[in-house]
Amino acid sequence: SSPAMLNAAADFLAAYGWPLLIGVCAAAFIYSRYVRPAAAAAAQRARAAAAKRSDSAADSEEFAARQARVAEARERQLRQLQLDAEQRAAKQVEATAANSASASAGYVPGQPGRNRRSLLKYTGDETDAVSAAQQRRNASKGGSGGGKRRLRDEYNPLVGDSGAAARYRPPPCTSAGGG
Repeated sequence: SSPAMLNAAADFLAAYGWPLLIGVCAAAFIYSRYVRPAAAAAAQRARAAAAKRSDSAADSEEFAARQARVAEARERQLRQLQLDAEQRAAKQVEATAANSASASAGYVPGQPGRNRRSLLKYTGDETDAVSAAQQRRNASKGGSGGGKRRLRDEYNPLVGDSGAAARYRPPPCTSAGGG
């Protein structure tokens, strides 16, 4: 039975060997070119999705931890800023009190570098300082009117100044002459 079967197989290969070989090669090529990469890509997508799910859980925990650290740092910074502001305010109050005391106590009328106006603002006598400053401003403006320069009556802001250039008129047109 085996020699007859071998003879039948040899006859089959002799008759259909080349088409069978070409068909097997084509099937192997199609499988390696299209089927296996598609299956590998699907498996890769599945692995990536699983990794993304696990990463998103880890990322959300990391994000929450980062947010907590940021909030803690912000609170710490705000406390430090508030403490610095309180210290600056206390120093400024002390400096103002010391400056006021030294300015009013150390006033000598003929002493260079010290004038009554700068000292008055620390002593609380603002009315004298304000009135003196107002008088100086009024005096610097010139005249007893103490004020704004008045414009001439013939001045028109739409036309401009009424000087010699403003009185210019072109010569009248004549009908004689080219053109």
